[in-house]
Amino acid sequence: RYDILVQQLKDGRKDAFDKIFRVFYRMLCREARGFFRNDHLVEEVVCDVFLKLWNNRESLEINTSLKDYLSKAVYN
Repeated sequence: RYDILVQQLKDGRKDAFDKIFRVFYRMLCREARGFFRNDHLVEEVVCDVFLKLWNNRESLEINTSLKDYLSKAVYN
């Protein structure tokens, strides 16, 4: 479902990044709260995941769903 968005992200399209952020931000924050009780730390971890996603967009290799990829990034 998100294959097109991922390709657009890899092409450097900020609108694709914005859409991915809007779709997954809250979900990732909920997941991060399972590891951290501090809201500031939760937001920092999730923002770091999105920053790395953007900075490494050209070399992205997503072999699972985008959701699983982002969830694993929060976990790591």
